[in-house]
Amino acid sequence: MTDHQQPLTKTQALAWLHGQPDRTIATTVSDLARSWGWNRSTTSRRVKVWVAAGQLVRTPGPDGRSIFTARTPDVPQVCDAAAALTSSPAKSLVIPTVSLPVQSSAHCEHPPGGIAQHVGSPIAAVRITRAAGGAALAALAVAVAWFGIRINAWYGGTLGRTPEASTLLSGLSVSADVLALILPTTARTLWTDRRRMAAAVAWALWTITIAVALMATVGFAALNIADTTAARAKAVTERAALTARIERLRAERGGITEGRSVAAIEAELQRTQPGAATVWRATAGCR
Repeated sequence: MTDHQQPLTKTQALAWLHGQPDRTIATTVSDLARSWGWNRSTTSRRVKVWVAAGQLVRTPGPDGRSIFTARTPDVPQVCDAAAALTSSPAKSLVIPTVSLPVQSSAHCEHPPGGIAQHVGSPIAAVRITRAAGGAALAALAVAVAWFGIRINAWYGGTLGRTPEASTLLSGLSVSADVLALILPTTARTLWTDRRRMAAAVAWALWTITIAVALMATVGFAALNIADTTAARAKAVTERAALTARIERLRAERGGITEGRSVAAIEAELQRTQPGAATVWRATAGCR
């Protein structure tokens, strides 16, 4: 395979696969990307779409390669491929001649009833369900990553004795979390590209970062559990002291034999105060 000077379109890449002997080729995604002038991630996504649509069969092959077998696409896609091949020729690009069963233009404009009914088929429902489930799992993963990063950033900040140290430790915790999220994908990509040593280094770094992240998470949990336990113990102690004080005050109140109200006692004092003025002055206010 030779690298193309101008990137192929999606229809041209599919036609390129159809132009291979027996519509089958044993290669890797990276080699396909170089042959089509694409990057590897775009090529991987497009191959997955074709495999899911039944236009391409991917079988694991020897030496890390895959065997790609092109299948006849649906009628609307064939019409689009034929139109793209006839209307937009690429410069300095050689496309193998492909013999595809293309129906008339009337069929292209008005797809047969079987294709229209295929939209509501159980396969379409399964794909919609899988897409919805994937979106829900992706949202949960983003939420877990967000809260994990916040937890580790907070815990890292609590370990610093100065504001600068707290900021540095928080940044270190966040960086470790981000690396722990990205490194598995990077390691897998490197392994697929047969860069075994680089993939091993990525997995080693991931092991270190995940250990740091787990330590921060465990520290956060331990600190908050200890604080919550201490707060509950303090509340229990204060409640016991208040209960004892209430019981003591009730006992003292039970020992008071005076049955009159405070207002009645105050009125009696005001009434008898003029008669005790002489004693009040003689004793300097009962002192």
